[in-house]
Amino acid sequence: MKKMKKIFFILGLLLILPLMAFAGDISQIVFTNDPRAAKPDEVVQLTVQVQYAGDSHPTVCMQMFTDSGTGQFSSSDTNWNSVSQLTINSNWTNKNFYYKDSTEGNYILTVKVMPVSCSALTDEEAQWTISQNITISNESTEPPSDEPETTPTTGDS
Repeated sequence: MKKMKKIFFILGLLLILPLMAFAGDISQIVFTNDPRAAKPDEVVQLTVQVQYAGDSHPTVCMQMFTDSGTGQFSSSDTNWNSVSQLTINSNWTNKNFYYKDSTEGNYILTVKVMPVSCSALTDEEAQWTISQNITISNESTEPPSDEPETTPTTGDS
C-alpha cells in the first residue's frame, strides 16, 4: 500500500511540475495601449503583450471580461463574432482583439492569461490578470485617468 502511495505521489509531481514551469515562464502581461474612450458601438482595438522570463513562449489562453452588461469582445473588427477567450499561439507575444459597448458608462476590462491552450483550460491553472478602464460616452473623447494595473494571481483567487 505504501508503495502505491509513493507511485501516485511521484506521478502527481510529474504532472504538476511542468505546469508550474510554464507559469514561471511568464514574467508579466501588459496592455500596450493607454486607457481608452469611445462612443457607443465604436469598435476599439486593444493589444495585450505577454512578456516571458525565458526563451520559451508556450501557447497560452487569454480570457476577456468586462463589468458592463453590454460590452463585447471579438478577434476581428470587420467580421464581428463575440468571444470571451482567445489563444495566443506559441512564439507569439502580442494579441490584438476588439471591444465595443452600446451603453454609456465607465467600465473595467479585465484579461486573464493562463499557460495552457484554451481547450485544456481548468479553473486551477496559474494565471496573470490585468485590468484597464474604458469610458463609453457620446460626449467625451478623453480616456479615463486611471493607470492600467498588472497583477499576478493564481487559480485560487
